Amino acid sequence: MAYNQIFGNLKTVDEIRAQVRHDLADMRIHGMTSLGICNGVEPSSYTVSDKGEVKFHFDGTTLFELTMEAYKEFKFTEPVIDMSKAAQKAIRGYTFGTPEYDSIYVGFYKELFKEARSKGWPEIYIQPCDEPGWHSQQERDENLHLLKVLKAAGIPTEIDGPGGDDYFVNIAGPHADFWNYNAALSSEEDVRKAQSEGRKVTLYNYDVSGWLGECSRWATGLFNWKFGLDGAFNWVYYGGRKDLYNDLDGNNGDWMHYYPKTAEHPGGSSIGWESIRQGVNDRHYLELCQQTISRANIKGGAAAIVAKKADEMLRELRANLSDNPAAQYKNMDWTMFLPETEAKKIQLYSSHSRENICLCQWRIQVREQS
Repeated sequence: MAYNQIFGNLKTVDEIRAQVRHDLADMRIHGMTSLGICNGVEPSSYTVSDKGEVKFHFDGTTLFELTMEAYKEFKFTEPVIDMSKAAQKAIRGYTFGTPEYDSIYVGFYKELFKEARSKGWPEIYIQPCDEPGWHSQQERDENLHLLKVLKAAGIPTEIDGPGGDDYFVNIAGPHADFWNYNAALSSEEDVRKAQSEGRKVTLYNYDVSGWLGECSRWATGLFNWKFGLDGAFNWVYYGGRKDLYNDLDGNNGDWMHYYPKTAEHPGGSSIGWESIRQGVNDRHYLELCQQTISRANIKGGAAAIVAKKADEMLRELRANLSDNPAAQYKNMDWTMFLPETEAKKIQLYSSHSRENICLCQWRIQVREQS
């Protein structure tokens, strides 16, 4: 889950620490094993000498440190994705692509990793540029350069964005250790090839609104299992503009998986957040079933006979799931979206908010498929 928090209403380190611990504990309860950190190392935590040497002096009070400590406390099991461009901020004033620039850029992360190991923090993958496939050619070229520089230095790298383009799969992808597809895969063959070469492959932003529950469960559960992915991320734990409890007071809506407590509202999970947990459970039990089949095959005898039947059932299930490589709701071949005038003809609810319209459609689909 991406974590990009601004705690303007919290005034002390203890208050921020308590909020971070609450958020990460809730993520673990909902099956999260990794985190995409947007609040990176703060400039107050390091110095860069005239010779380009980076030194860190963490004091335990910054949001980055509080997040990493909570990550450790609640036993997240996978690496962190650093989406913050922290090193780029540290070398402003140097010319991009020069040996001096590259040296400081690499040195920043090498020193950060030393600090992380000494503090028991998790492994960190570095994202040089967020979603470069949707940016200019210059930004694509710069991202590729930084991926190569990091890769040559043995620093783990990540790329995210549209997976259907040549840049993601064939140009930048070979220099990234972690592929994070936006909403849709390029192909199952590309996924298998990347994994065979030692890369982690995940999906993100299948629904950023937090209210399309069926999409969230599908993306993190059966879709993830069918294509053999290594998991899923999403934007964002909570965030948005103006009133977070009003999805219609801005042009783009809010991104709400968890609603924070306010004086007027008790706070709590969105429909999408709970559906993500259900999807994680789906994937868990399917994997558990496969592991049980493997153990039964080793045992042999009657257990192996039953295991064969169970394996056939799983193979049939996988084969009959949609082959659509798009997990995002807009492209799902089993989701129907109606104009408001059409949706109002469905007399299942007295209210016709878009959440209820979506739920109506979901229940109709379930009835048609049963």
